[in-house]
Amino acid sequence: MTTAAIHFRPPELAALLALAAPQPGGRPNGRPGPRHGPPARSRPERRVFPGRLDQVACARRFISQVLTRCPAAADAVLLTSELVTNTLQHTRTGAGGDFEVIACHSRRGVRVTITDDGSGAAPLPAPYSTLATCGRGLALVGALSARWGQQGDERGRAVWFELDCQ
Repeated sequence: MTTAAIHFRPPELAALLALAAPQPGGRPNGRPGPRHGPPARSRPERRVFPGRLDQVACARRFISQVLTRCPAAADAVLLTSELVTNTLQHTRTGAGGDFEVIACHSRRGVRVTITDDGSGAAPLPAPYSTLATCGRGLALVGALSARWGQQGDERGRAVWFELDCQ
């Protein structure tokens, strides 16, 4: 990963990391109380992968392992595969760079972010065509996710999606 991409962290990632921080237990003295059930939110799980096509399967496996008990895991694996494939085909990452997959899971939802080495063009869904053999990935992301977006430029980009888990 280039130096610029390593240091690139979109503002929404900072907000995500803040959401993942431990919260006080709600006692009047501010000390944590006993925990019942799963934690309200998890710490972000992250992994860096080389920018090669064989790493799409590795990224899918990573998300599958992180979200083992999440009802939205299958959709998260599919959408991660789409975004990683786009990263490798349309950014500098596919020419020898690296990409990072970041996942954060709570009882209510999951957010997966893919960061890459950037490109001059922002990711946009392709116009629909019944004869097209490619170009449907972002339309799929838009259809299955609760929200998705991107931020960045030619120095580094983050594309993310959120899924509801309820």
